[in-house]
Amino acid sequence: MILVRHGQASFGAASYDVLSEVGYRQAELTALELRRRGARVECVVAGTLARQRDTAANGFSILTGYGLPYLVDADAIQSAIACRLVAQLAHADPRG
Repeated sequence: MILVRHGQASFGAASYDVLSEVGYRQAELTALELRRRGARVECVVAGTLARQRDTAANGFSILTGYGLPYLVDADAIQSAIACRLVAQLAHADPRG
């Protein structure tokens, strides 16, 4: 499991809960670095704040493509653990 904090918020702007230009770039660069390292993404989970959702949606679309689970949940850590367990079960040999 890889945990990534949201990108830089817009300090001093009308709404703090928005990624700054730097924040969008941080999300993109983080995703590109994880791809370079061969990270395998099976699911993306984000908290409910706009900056959390935007980091996941904009940065990690580079890694996930379309069709992978993307969850928005106030208890993102718990959902990420559940998502990982589901992925493990999907790849498990049903014969044991």
